[in-house]
Amino acid sequence: MGISARDFHNALLSRGVRTFAGVPDSLLKPFCAYLADHAPRSANLITANEGTAVAHAIGHHLATGEVTCVYLQNSGLGNFVNPLLSLADRRVYN
Repeated sequence: MGISARDFHNALLSRGVRTFAGVPDSLLKPFCAYLADHAPRSANLITANEGTAVAHAIGHHLATGEVTCVYLQNSGLGNFVNPLLSLADRRVYN
């Protein structure tokens, strides 16, 4: 058995991660349900696709300096790559 949703959430909180964004998935159901029950509504952005989640996380980091946990489906890796490589590159902001 893997780590419980509660333990994972607490591990993130202990490292200063307080915001979450992503696309729910059946394998992530316990974690998503835990967030729905224990995280402030404003701290968990459910997105239509993974690219939107990573764009939100990067924007949140640029605005606040905080790190966002991005959760995604395995099939969403392709949607995740372009925004990550485009928005997270330091040269974009120079």
